[in-house]
Amino acid sequence: VELDFAVDSVSIEREVTTLRDRRGRRVVARFVVNAAGLEGDTMHRRFGFAGFSIRPRRGELIVFDKLARPLLGHTILPVPTAHTKGVLVAPTVFGNVIVGPTAEDIEERTATGSTRAGLDDLLTKARRILPDLLAHEVTAVYAGLRAATEHSDYQLSAHPDARYVCLGGIRSTGLTASMALAEEALLMLRRPVIDHTRTAKVKASAARAVTESSATANG
Repeated sequence: VELDFAVDSVSIEREVTTLRDRRGRRVVARFVVNAAGLEGDTMHRRFGFAGFSIRPRRGELIVFDKLARPLLGHTILPVPTAHTKGVLVAPTVFGNVIVGPTAEDIEERTATGSTRAGLDDLLTKARRILPDLLAHEVTAVYAGLRAATEHSDYQLSAHPDARYVCLGGIRSTGLTASMALAEEALLMLRRPVIDHTRTAKVKASAARAVTESSATANG
């Protein structure tokens, strides 16, 4: 596992692909799966493809003290919208109660800090869903970014010529879908790589056959 390795260039060779970072380090692979999250579109363009752009969506969460746990017997989820599933109130496996997440589209891909506006929004919605919750202590706040795009669904694509598969735009449901995504990536990688040399020969042969057939018919 290579850590702190930001891909700066991609070289697709006959049998392998070489990835290099700005420090000159390299990784050589026969196949590449792009699961780069917030930089998924950047990696996709490194391979010469387009089709989607990452638009970070910040989600903030509030964690309440374990003393609030008796207030809740199950997850409470509002009616989802086209933009988000909405803010939920849920028990955790550690015995706490969480409220969140928010869904704020932003530009900065590293802005993982909590905001006053985001936390106020969560408290307002928590008061409406479970009023007694606000009498309990907040023990932690968290924020994270989802790799949202301009599309409503995941951006999965296979590029056999480049021995490359893209798993882009994977948002919060990616954890649940991870096993299915892995199986799909494997299926896409198993598709045969197109041999352009052979394809060119087949096309040339077909063209000659058509020409000869036309000449015979005209004769």
